[in-house]
Amino acid sequence: MTMPTQEWSRIWHHAQLDVRLLHAFHVQHAYARHSHDYYVICLIEQGRQSFTHKGGKQYTPPGGVILINPEEMHTGEATDAHGFQMRSLYPTAAHMQTAVAELTGRAQPLPFFKTVRVDHEWARTSILNAHRALVEGVSELEAESRFIWTLTQLIKHYADLRLSERRLGKEPKAIQQARQIIEECFDQGISLTQLADQVALSPYYLLRAFRA
Repeated sequence: MTMPTQEWSRIWHHAQLDVRLLHAFHVQHAYARHSHDYYVICLIEQGRQSFTHKGGKQYTPPGGVILINPEEMHTGEATDAHGFQMRSLYPTAAHMQTAVAELTGRAQPLPFFKTVRVDHEWARTSILNAHRALVEGVSELEAESRFIWTLTQLIKHYADLRLSERRLGKEPKAIQQARQIIEECFDQGISLTQLADQVALSPYYLLRAFRA
């Protein structure tokens, strides 16, 4: 993929999920030291990026993922004249608490990521697919499914909580019913939450059962 030559930045708000997203390319622009009251889930698509976090300097290669908790001070800038391209998701504390509850079936403390930098291929792919889905205007069902799956898997692998994921049972009737509802609602659309309500399963559990 060819790197762009001019800096640009695009911001979206996904109304259905109430989540903000960013897609940007920076060369000269640098983010001064700051923090957010929401989480930052960032994928560096191209180029090399660096940032300070908790007093240390971090470097992010192409395909690297950055996970920043609310209120953590950080910066962001290119490491060289080639710049970097990034995609960011900004889930709120409410989004993350919902995701934890989906994982375990009960209310949990707010999750915090233990490591600010990760380099696993599955995380890169999941974030990329979720971001693309939300900005490209896919169906409500796909958008919510990719968003919830990405948050739950990042929490499951990188958060500081001791999580016990509910055991997955066999749900042939619920899955058959879900397939039928999806077909019936194909024209007008349906969200994951609405579909899960109709088959009496939680959204994340339905995702797991459907994938299985």
